Order: sequence, then C-alpha cells, then structure tokens
Amino acid sequence: MNKKGLISSSVILIIMIGSVYGIAGDGGIPGDFLRFGVGTRGIAMGRAYLATTEGADAIYWNPAGLGGLLRWELTGMHANLYYDSRYDFLSFAYPVHSEGGLALGFVNLGMDGLEKRNYYNTKSGEFDVNKWALMLGYGRYVWLKRLRVGLSAKMISESVGENTKTGFGGLDIGIISKELLKKLRVALVVQGIGATKVAEDEFPITFKAGAQYRILRPLIISLQVDIV
Repeated sequence: MNKKGLISSSVILIIMIGSVYGIAGDGGIPGDFLRFGVGTRGIAMGRAYLATTEGADAIYWNPAGLGGLLRWELTGMHANLYYDSRYDFLSFAYPVHSEGGLALGFVNLGMDGLEKRNYYNTKSGEFDVNKWALMLGYGRYVWLKRLRVGLSAKMISESVGENTKTGFGGLDIGIISKELLKKLRVALVVQGIGATKVAEDEFPITFKAGAQYRILRPLIISLQVDIV
C-alpha cells in the first residue's frame, strides 16, 4: 500500500472508531466526568491523546507523560456545559532531578442554583451539585529511556446539597514507549485500580490502549481504544 492509501485508510478508520464511540457513550457510568477530556489539544484530537500527552495535563490522560517533563508547568481549563454546568481543570507539574516529574491536578464538574422542592412540590430554596477529583502523580523514564512509566492516585467527592460522599478513586498506571523506528509510539493505561465506592457507586476499572504514528514532523495519526 502506498503512502496516500495508508493515509486514506487511517483517516477512514479514525472516523469509524469515533462514530462507534460517540454512539456508545459513557454517560451515567460512575466517574464519567473524568472522561470528558481536558486541554485544547487533547479534546481537538478527539481524546485520542494517550500516546501523545506530556506536560502538566498528563496527570489527567496518562501519568507516564510526566516522565518527559523538562520544566515546571501550570495548566488550566474552564468550560460551560449543559444546563449552566461548569467543568474546570487545574494542574501543576514540576520536574524531579531531570528523571521525571510530579504533578498535582484537580477536576470539577458543578451546577449551582438548582431548584429545590418539598413533598408538596412547593419551591423550598436552591441546592448545588458538585463532583470533583484531586489527583497526585509521578512519571519517569526507565530501561535506558526506552519507556516512560507513571503512577497516580485520586480522591473523589460527590455532593448534592448538604449531602457529601468522598472515597478513593483508585490508582492509574501508565506506559509510553519511545518512538519505534522514529515514527511509532504506543501507550497503555489502566485506571481505577482499587477504587472504593462513592455514594454507593462502584467506580469501574478502565483499560486504554493508544498509538501515535508520525507521517511528517508536524503531522501525526493518533488512535485510541477505551474499555470501561
């Protein structure tokens, strides 16, 4: 297959995978707010960002991406979503002895001013709904800098009005390979290992696999599969 054929086939495959993913969705699954995506680049790439991520937002996508951190970084995002809800992300990452990086991240999905009604369907004030996660992670190079590995942990809290529940969101383990033949990079992530129940919801384990192929220096094809 020539290069044009390879590019065309890859683009078609990306569209097909994206269509299936969009139909399936993940709304209603515990922890779904942690799969919305953060950062302009990751979202613009259709969340197929597993093998590409590096810098402060790696704490969200794949902690192994912290292994290539060269300087401290601060990144954030704010988005207005459905029914006046808001989605916020903030992360700070700092390199450690040129071997890797530490990062602290925060994600929040919230809605304010929802109408509260009593047993007689009479308005009795307002209440807020919030879901947030606090993440701490570390990544570094191993095996003569052939691999980057990372580990992160998160605490999750959910509140409706005055009722708040908090629990352990589990461990995330990630791997990113060096560029094979200077073009191909692969990545694996397992998220939610050992998570506890939060508000009677059991958070699932998520398996992710991704690949990045560099066609030209500024042009890459990125693929990702998520299994929740």
